[in-house]
Amino acid sequence: MPLITTIKSFWNEFKDSEPGRRFEEFYEKRQEERKGSGIWQRILYLGIGLALVAAGVAFLALPGPGLLVMALGLALMAGEFRTMARGLDQVEVGLRAAGQKLREWWQRLKPYQRVLSMAAGAVMVMAAADLLYQWVM
Repeated sequence: MPLITTIKSFWNEFKDSEPGRRFEEFYEKRQEERKGSGIWQRILYLGIGLALVAAGVAFLALPGPGLLVMALGLALMAGEFRTMARGLDQVEVGLRAAGQKLREWWQRLKPYQRVLSMAAGAVMVMAAADLLYQWVM
């Protein structure tokens, strides 16, 4: 089976799972698939996961999809640790709730308030990027 098909089928299963149970279901499926395999496969997944998290942290300071890469690394590691899977499920539920509140707040704003909010957000992002740049350099 081609890698792209495998990734696509994994993604479809993952997104069809119930929020708040996705990562734990991934953990359970991963453990079932791994039965009978050696410790080296687990070490490989953990190593790749840690490498992706480290790359994601580096990408936060550089142009690139840092948060996405970190999330992929954490998801790989969640396939090996039930506690991490449960934690990521809780984080997902919390982020969904915060996103819904933010969406409701945004919809209540008048057009000029939205423009001012975006301008203030852009200034904060630029200030954070400058601080990060000065810290790294």
